[in-house]
Formats: sequence, C-alpha cells, structure tokens
Amino acid sequence: MEKEFKEYWSNSDYDEMGWHDCALYSISFVNENYEIFIEIDYIFDAESVEDYYIFTVAPARMVFADVVDLVVNLNSKNILGVSIIELDFFSIGLSHNGMVEMYKCVLSTDIGFISFNTSGFVMKILKEPIKSEYRKLGRKF
Repeated sequence: MEKEFKEYWSNSDYDEMGWHDCALYSISFVNENYEIFIEIDYIFDAESVEDYYIFTVAPARMVFADVVDLVVNLNSKNILGVSIIELDFFSIGLSHNGMVEMYKCVLSTDIGFISFNTSGFVMKILKEPIKSEYRKLGRKF
C-alpha cells in the first residue's frame, strides 16, 4: 500500500514508515545542538511490475534531536553506496532529568550499524516523490 505524501514525518509516524532499501548518503556527527542529520532517498512504495519494481521515492533529510550515547560500527571495505536494512526506534523511558521521553535508535545498514539515544526525529521530504525504476536518486537534485 502506498504511503501518504506529506512534507514532514516524525517519530509519531514511525509505525507507518519503513526504511528498508533506502539509500543512505550521509550522516553527521552530533553537533552543538545535540542533533544528528542523515540524508536518504526515502521509498514510499515499491510496486512489482512483471520482473522489476517501480519505486515511489524522494530525497529526504532526517534530524534526530537530543542525541547521546552515539555508537558507530561501519565497515565499507569494497562497498560502493550504503543501503538501510532497518531503522529500529523504541522507547527507553525518561531522560536523566525526567523531563523528556527518550528512544533508542538503531540504524542497521548493509555495512554495519549506528545506534544512539534520542528524544525523537523529524524527516523532511526535500522534493515531491517520483516514480522510478531505481530506488536511488543520487544527489543531483
């Protein structure tokens, strides 16, 4: 079933989202505002047509807030490009000061994983989704 198009998505939409096979282009380290940014091509739908797929895909930027406990375990030896296998996101309780709900995020890819704790995310769709035979748009938009 094709996902609804909207410009902004957040962790409150997590149950209706999926990241399998999304191309991952970049990840920032935690900045002075305790944020991490990732750039992806988000796949809204993959429709099987005969012996291939037509993807509904759009470039997107995810911003994770209040990031702590970052762990990066990646090995890109002999790999060109990175695909997301899964993004697990689950509640771990309140922050140390008891004021913010915190979540564990584990971003599994075909070259390893990245994990951290966060208060949530927002994903902004950067351009209208298009239909394509390719799940990767590249960054020529």
